[in-house]
Amino acid sequence: MAGMANWVPAMHKQGISVVSIEYRFIEEAIADGVQPPVKACLYDAARALQFVRSKANE
Repeated sequence: MAGMANWVPAMHKQGISVVSIEYRFIEEAIADGVQPPVKACLYDAARALQFVRSKANE
């Protein structure tokens, strides 16, 4: 996202929303006991997308 920071104001002027999400890496998923570990980052990304979609009208 840092590389796009200069573009964000122009995107906002065009009505384009920008988000950056955090998700668990495989090492964190293993520490959390998620099996298989890839489920953690997929779940986190899906929840982030659901949240963004829920706020779309705002």
